Amino acid sequence: MSRSSWWRPRSPISNFIANKAANGLPANHSFVLRGYVRHWLENVWSELDRVKFLDLVGVREGAPEAGKPRLMKLAEAAAS
Repeated sequence: MSRSSWWRPRSPISNFIANKAANGLPANHSFVLRGYVRHWLENVWSELDRVKFLDLVGVREGAPEAGKPRLMKLAEAAAS
């Protein structure tokens, strides 16, 4: 399955998983496809944690919010 079948440049992956359109309103995305993306994203976060990615890029616990990579904001949104 190609990425173009679910990804929209103006809508983050977290919106897709939460079944929201780019404007924040409810969408009608495939439940199964959202599950695959959620599972894939969980695997990505697990692997990044395993290799201590935040240590590699120089972001430590207690760093100011502005210093955290965008990845963390996406992870927090996807977890909710």
